[in-house]
Amino acid sequence: MRRHQKIAHQGLRDYPCDKCAKKFGRESHLLIHQMMVHEGRKDYECLNCQKKFGNKSDLLRHQKIVHENRKDYACYKCEKKFGHKHNLLFHRKAVHEGR
Repeated sequence: MRRHQKIAHQGLRDYPCDKCAKKFGRESHLLIHQMMVHEGRKDYECLNCQKKFGNKSDLLRHQKIVHENRKDYACYKCEKKFGHKHNLLFHRKAVHEGR
């Protein structure tokens, strides 16, 4: 719990990447970063379309949005739904805030 508080709430980053300027709060996150970004590894493959991903969470998100057509992010002003949160935020700014 203390480690979580230091990492998540105080920004503790004790594990720097030796190939770039990025720092991580957990060694496991550093190792995943190095495998995906610097080694280009993509060990998780979608069985539906053969697209490959560097981590399991990205694969699961892809399957949910692309193959299950899930759209979990709804605009509170017009009810339009999106698969990605960043698309919802862009929609709100562009359509409802006039930016």
